[in-house]
Amino acid sequence: MKDKYHKCLDLCNSLRDENKLLLKTLDNISADRIIYEYALKMCRSGAVDELIGSREESFKRYQTAQILLHSLSQQINNNDDRYILNRYREAVEKRLYYLLQNQGSGYNILTYNSP
Repeated sequence: MKDKYHKCLDLCNSLRDENKLLLKTLDNISADRIIYEYALKMCRSGAVDELIGSREESFKRYQTAQILLHSLSQQINNNDDRYILNRYREAVEKRLYYLLQNQGSGYNILTYNSP
């Protein structure tokens, strides 16, 4: 019984130490970082949707990423970070423009060819 007690006590102590490390890690994460990570996730998901042919979903994800990156670039103080955010935003805007151009031309072709 004594051995089981010490094993449980050791396990509880190790869990407590792990939680302390986790809390220290969470203290270093800011809301801006979470928004940035989410914007990048939207970009990746938008690219996948674009590849599989789901243009509407792709457009929505790219648009969300563009809005988030734009707002982050407007409030950041570091010029290097602002430059990177603006480059990402511009790249996303190019994809949005491409999707709009292809949707528009596809629509014109369909209406032009129909009797």
